[in-house]
Amino acid sequence: MKKLTILFLAMLFSFAATAEYNGDFFYFTLQLKDGEKRSGHVYLADIAHQAKAVDYQSYLENNFALLLRNQYADGKGTYAYYLDRIRYDVKDDEGTFSFFTLSNKVAIELSTIQSLQIHERKAQSYAVNIYHEHQLADTVWMRTPVQEKFAVGAHFCDYRIYLHEKTAATDRWITQLKNYLIEQEKHFKKLEENIKYAYDDEKEAAEQALTDYEEKLDDVLGKLIAECGDAKVVIIQYCTC
Repeated sequence: MKKLTILFLAMLFSFAATAEYNGDFFYFTLQLKDGEKRSGHVYLADIAHQAKAVDYQSYLENNFALLLRNQYADGKGTYAYYLDRIRYDVKDDEGTFSFFTLSNKVAIELSTIQSLQIHERKAQSYAVNIYHEHQLADTVWMRTPVQEKFAVGAHFCDYRIYLHEKTAATDRWITQLKNYLIEQEKHFKKLEENIKYAYDDEKEAAEQALTDYEEKLDDVLGKLIAECGDAKVVIIQYCTC
């Protein structure tokens, strides 16, 4: 289990820019058969063997159904794209990093499209994302100074939290998250000690208790994170499988 600590793992940022868990944000123009032009954005994880065999951009332009396929059962139809791409810049001891997320999803009928032209491609690992939904208007307060930042983590997922406006509600939320860190560290150490000092016939049960505990952590932390509500906060999530 990764230690639950106020110090965030530096590898969060290395995954944002490296090849592991490959994926890209694409900005493109659609030429519709009725003459209309539309601009949009999508995110797509690498199609590994096709991407290596041919020019990736040309491949997607000629097979735009792959690019536009809706990856979620959200009522937007089989094909969709996003009107807006939001960028959030993070400046930390590790350097300056940009993270992206998409908003304002719209459906599209594939039969209405004549062609698609890709204008820009931005790499971002699909293991890293901006945790909750934002709108383009949020970029105004996203550019204001960060009032507080800290990190929390569980078994598979870690979160780095950037608070841009402090209120009584956010103070309570932050206190709850920090108390979570303290209590979970204590409990984890206790379970480790149980394993260390267990008799041979008790060790398997002690190890299983630790495993069961670890597997519950992400659900518990995810629910606490979601309680941020409409706070002016950006949460960068890093998850491994």
